[in-house]
Amino acid sequence: MRLALVTAFWLTLTACAPMIHVTTDWNPDTAPTMAGWKTYQWMPLPEGQDPRIYNELFNARLHDAIEAYLTERGYTRVEAGQASDFKIAWQGSVDQKLSLTTVNSYYGYGYSGWYGYGPTGMGPAYTGWYSDTYATEYEEGTLIFDIVDGSTNELVWRGLAKSELMHYKDQDKRQERLESAVSKVFDEFPP
Repeated sequence: MRLALVTAFWLTLTACAPMIHVTTDWNPDTAPTMAGWKTYQWMPLPEGQDPRIYNELFNARLHDAIEAYLTERGYTRVEAGQASDFKIAWQGSVDQKLSLTTVNSYYGYGYSGWYGYGPTGMGPAYTGWYSDTYATEYEEGTLIFDIVDGSTNELVWRGLAKSELMHYKDQDKRQERLESAVSKVFDEFPP
């Protein structure tokens, strides 16, 4: 029974896409002001060295995801140069990570080989156990979203999404994963 539960747990865990971890931070003095904001504009595309992130295709997909989410919540995008309540900037990174997993074979009892012998009456007792450690390399992606006050040009809110990267060949799955990260982060905006 115990083995069946452990197996079901691991199958469920490995069948799911990696979790998207989200953190946010903001200036508490500006929280009441943010609640009344309705218009936004984009800050210029960031300059970066990693072409997997800093390119026009990814920038367009990210803008589409954020604009769809903000439009749904009643925000309106204005063109650069026009007055807006806030501005959005983003930056990203991809880092190599190493995950170590140790599997222990000890279930809290010894094993004995056959019935009728040994200290337990069940044959020679085997109370040893072993552990195996497995190393897995993966890529972790991080997206940082900054909200800048349109009138003061001060950073007032920051959202961060971090997750293991999934290399989907299907464009729709990639966009769905990006939209999921955007919605999880921007669910926290305004605070």
